[in-house]
Amino acid sequence: MVRLCVNQNQFFRLDLFRFVQNLVFYGVSQNTGAWLANPYISFGASAVVEIAAYILLHLVLDRWGRKKPYCIFVLVFALVAFLVLPVQMLLEKGSTSKE
Repeated sequence: MVRLCVNQNQFFRLDLFRFVQNLVFYGVSQNTGAWLANPYISFGASAVVEIAAYILLHLVLDRWGRKKPYCIFVLVFALVAFLVLPVQMLLEKGSTSKE
């Protein structure tokens, strides 16, 4: 019974990780049209980046496996996610646009 609870707890945790990652990917993919003036170029650029990421991902997985790269990528993404707000505040302070 204890082993079953541990496996269920691990399953729900992994399921939560997948859910959060999918929400982030969905949010980024929905926002690609706002990157440039032409939404088709923005979408094309995001597609090129995604294809390059798939190729890089397969090379990394073949070389080092799953656990270490996953942990490194999650930590790097967390750092980038925490730095988004301070960088945006700095960019807004230094901008010369008039609203």
